Amino acid sequence: MTAKPRPPRPGGRPKRRAKLAAEAAARANAAPAASSAPTKASAPVKPAKPTKPSVTYSQAIGDEICRRLADGEGLAVICKTPGMPDESSVRAWALDVDHPFSAKYSKAREVGWHRLADEVIEISDDRSKDVIVHDNGTTSIDHEHINRARLRVDSRKWLLARVLPKIYGEKLALGGDANLPLTFKLLPGDERA
Repeated sequence: MTAKPRPPRPGGRPKRRAKLAAEAAARANAAPAASSAPTKASAPVKPAKPTKPSVTYSQAIGDEICRRLADGEGLAVICKTPGMPDESSVRAWALDVDHPFSAKYSKAREVGWHRLADEVIEISDDRSKDVIVHDNGTTSIDHEHINRARLRVDSRKWLLARVLPKIYGEKLALGGDANLPLTFKLLPGDERA
């Protein structure tokens, strides 16, 4: 038994209903031999990203990476430089405790973090672009520049508090340390089971 198409309602959308009815009829008349699994529309194939040529570790490359890290430059920026290894390779060298690069990388990273701390003071003290002098000689405060400087300082402070919490963190320790452990002393009459 086949269903009869309904007549269009007054004020309805007959073109849309006709299209839906035609699609339903096409699905019902589809060949049973066709696969029942849904088919994916073929997406256009994107060209592969060009890969960086493989760079093996050398003392010179390791020293250059560490020098730039100590200057406060980010690893992603360093690795985009032609002739430098990709970021994942450098991180693998750094995580391998037995690799000669690992200890130098850790030290260079720490020096780089301290460089960021120096930048916090430099950015905070730089007032050179806080005031705009207009062509007619009047001045106005550049709130956009001041807010950008505040964001730069806050971003660096946030990062430093997480990577070097003992030095730049704001968290107060409520316990003892290895040299002065926290001890508890029960007073007479305050014995709890």
